[in-house]
Amino acid sequence: MDATTYDGQPIAREAPFGATVVVWRRGGGGAEVLLLHRAHHGPEHEGDWAWTPPAGARWPGEDPLACARRELFEETGLDLPIAPVAFGEGDWLVFAAEAPAEAVVILDPEHDQFEWLAPEAACARCAPPAVAAQVRAAMAVADASAVVIREASAAHMAEIPRLAGGPAWNGGAAKWDRYWCEQQAGARTCLVAHDGRRVVAYASVVWRSQHAPFAETGVPEIQDVVVAEDWRRRGVGERLMSACEALVRAAGHAEVGLGVGLYADYGAAQRLYVRRGYLPDGAGLTWNNEPAEPGAMVRVDDDLVLWLRKPL
Repeated sequence: MDATTYDGQPIAREAPFGATVVVWRRGGGGAEVLLLHRAHHGPEHEGDWAWTPPAGARWPGEDPLACARRELFEETGLDLPIAPVAFGEGDWLVFAAEAPAEAVVILDPEHDQFEWLAPEAACARCAPPAVAAQVRAAMAVADASAVVIREASAAHMAEIPRLAGGPAWNGGAAKWDRYWCEQQAGARTCLVAHDGRRVVAYASVVWRSQHAPFAETGVPEIQDVVVAEDWRRRGVGERLMSACEALVRAAGHAEVGLGVGLYADYGAAQRLYVRRGYLPDGAGLTWNNEPAEPGAMVRVDDDLVLWLRKPL
């Protein structure tokens, strides 16, 4: 990698070498992405040769977040909150930033045009093509930020069994009829994540758990945290967990619990719960809500559960 930028500025010799900030706004027809056109001229640069989001190299010793904020302000005049986006191996960082609809873009001399485009149109315009992958990764974060989490209504519960959310989704109409009755009776509170078109995730708080150690100490249980297959790895599960925990805390409880399956399909959930601070409750495994005793033969299925707790 060159030691300086095209205009002679020094650049870091170690990763991350720079940052891209994908700026988006909520337009009348949906999300729009800001692209800038580089102002270089000459036969080798004719046409729409380089449309990209705001981006640039990191200076030696510069904090990566400061680099992203600096490049965003220098190239667009915008000073916005930015969120990191998981992308690549860390050689080049990607951030997402939501701009208000009335945001005014002020271009630097390095650029001569800007446009707000629908995400896929922006990806098609980006050059080099690898930049499109950065835009898609950032817009996955933007999509998740637009999801609204709320208490489930009867209409939501009727909708869930009709949706195709992947292998772990729904459980059938009878289950959701039961959940609605339990919610009406105050035994359960169901939350849904909605993207404006459909339910994309759901979870429940059961106020008196069937797991005896939880029930005996008054610890509510979070159940059924399920995200539709096409919405996974966008942070929706984290937001749904936070909403459940906030609900339990608001009800005056100092602790919350949950159970997790032990086979590979539960791997993502296991990692999520550990990351959020859940620890085993020390009561061992249960199968069908009964303790799995030493030497016993039990089936490894959805009913074989390890129970976890977290202080709030």
